[in-house]
Amino acid sequence: MERRLNDLAVVGTEIKDLVASTLKKVANIDRRYENGDIEERRLIVSSMFPDFLEFDGTQHRTPRLNSAIALIYQNNSKLQGKKNGTSLSFLDLSQEVTL
Repeated sequence: MERRLNDLAVVGTEIKDLVASTLKKVANIDRRYENGDIEERRLIVSSMFPDFLEFDGTQHRTPRLNSAIALIYQNNSKLQGKKNGTSLSFLDLSQEVTL
């Protein structure tokens, strides 16, 4: 029993290290893509789009996003808030200046 607990502690540490390493890579994914060679860029794109990415010369599509990327996208959408259909245009504002 004690051995199993020790094994679990080691696995837990390995998972923590793996998660920390992965989060560091994801946090710098834009720089890694910009500075990476073609293989690095392919690796990044294929990790985001696990099935495939179709490109017909003008448009692209994919049947499925990586689940982690989909969650990030969903959370970013929620953070932006609901749009109420109104937009601010400076043309709509009064041009009168009061002194």
